[in-house]
Parts: sequence; C-alpha cells; structure tokens
Amino acid sequence: MAKQALAALRVLVIDDHATMRKIIRRLLSQAGIVNVDEAGDGQAALDHLRDPQAPKPDLILCDLHMERMDGMEFCNIVRRDKFLHDRMPPIIVLTGEQESIALEVVSELGVALVVQKPISAPDLQLHIEQVVGFSS
Repeated sequence: MAKQALAALRVLVIDDHATMRKIIRRLLSQAGIVNVDEAGDGQAALDHLRDPQAPKPDLILCDLHMERMDGMEFCNIVRRDKFLHDRMPPIIVLTGEQESIALEVVSELGVALVVQKPISAPDLQLHIEQVVGFSS
C-alpha cells in the first residue's frame, strides 16, 4: 500500500492502558498512519462513534480485556446496533489472549481479524492492509 493511502487512514485505538495506546500509536506512525483517535474502553469508543462531531474512523484497533466495557462486549453491541453496524469500519482485535474459545467467540462477533500481541510495526501494517482491502 502506498504511504499516501496509509497516511489517509483514520484509526480509533481502544485500550484501557495508556501505555499500550502509546505503543500502538507509535507502531501506526511507523506505518505512516498519524490520524489516530483513542478510547480508554468500549464505552468511550461507543460514545466517540455515536458523536456526530467526532471524526469517523476507517479502522478500529480494539483490545479484548478492558475495565468498564471490554472488547467482546463492544463488538457485540456494535454487531447488534443497526445504526453502528451499518456504518462500522473493520475491527481488528489486538489481544494477548491465548484461550482458543475466547478467540473463537470474538471471531463470531464480526471482527475482521484477531491478532496476538505483541506485534511489530510491519506485521501490523500488513494486517491493516489486508483488512482495509489494500495490498503492497
């Protein structure tokens, strides 16, 4: 994918750890993606997505385990909410979860991809290109 196309993407990062959001932002920056919004949990992400003034993302990177509202509940609400579902960009779940049943459940919630942490910038870029329909 051309750097210009990546640079045009807007990404919403959902993670309850500020340090992890900073790391993901750095990985995205290495891929040329600088239009990044952040949410500290699924509820904050829903508030962002429902806000008519907030910029709409082209892609969502979501952690699985978070306080208040985790990634599984966030994806489930998005899947069941017609307004959000019809306007929702692809979701990549980034997780350290190893349990296969949890990963299968997440996959059933309509996410585009489930990716294990830790992840490198080149691998993240490859997954993003795959999900948004571009190829190198």
